[in-house]
Amino acid sequence: MKKREKKENNSMEEKKKPQEKKEEPEKPKPKPKTIEEKYQDSLKEIDELKKNRMYLQAEMENSQKIALKRIENSKYDIKVNVIRNFLPIVDSFEAAISKYQASSKKDYDQLLDGIKSLEKQFLQVLKGLGIKPIEQLYVPFNYKEHDVFMKLVDEGQPEDTVIKIAQKGYYLGENVLRPAKVIVSKKKDKPKDAILVEAEDVDVKEIAENDKEAHSEENPDVESDNVKTDEPTKTDYIS
Repeated sequence: MKKREKKENNSMEEKKKPQEKKEEPEKPKPKPKTIEEKYQDSLKEIDELKKNRMYLQAEMENSQKIALKRIENSKYDIKVNVIRNFLPIVDSFEAAISKYQASSKKDYDQLLDGIKSLEKQFLQVLKGLGIKPIEQLYVPFNYKEHDVFMKLVDEGQPEDTVIKIAQKGYYLGENVLRPAKVIVSKKKDKPKDAILVEAEDVDVKEIAENDKEAHSEENPDVESDNVKTDEPTKTDYIS
């Protein structure tokens, strides 16, 4: 019994002892690559980079083709929409011409009314496209909206005021599509004040003498060359 108890105690002690970690065998260090191996690895990397570049280039070219195709389709759609809006005007022109040719009595007033109706229809189409005319009168000249066609004298208006439209301009949305050619006001040119002075013939010698007399009166201490002074002359020394 005692032997059995000793064995059990020994087994319990062995269990309580921390199990020692088994040392793992060291992994063998990789051998350094030779120059030839490094060269081959570099060639592989270069090939991969070339493949990636070709793939990206092809993808970029496809994207450009798709974008150009979309732009062309957008242009076509815009043309279709604009032309579709103008087709009724063409129909109206043809109908008006046919009606005028079929009429036995050539009524020019009726023709003029038809042209005005077509103009109104045309302006409605432009309005639907966001185009508005520049036609305001008696407003200050604005270089963004106007081009000066002519200047006329108009005393009733401030200078550089739009008094007439020679050719309409147009807005596209908020931007100027074409500036209007306008006639602006200006003031009447004032004559230059000219003062005419009559020149008289004056003797030059007389002017010189008058200047000399005035100079001597202002400086009486200054004597003329003919007046003798107290200073000795050459004749005094000789005598």
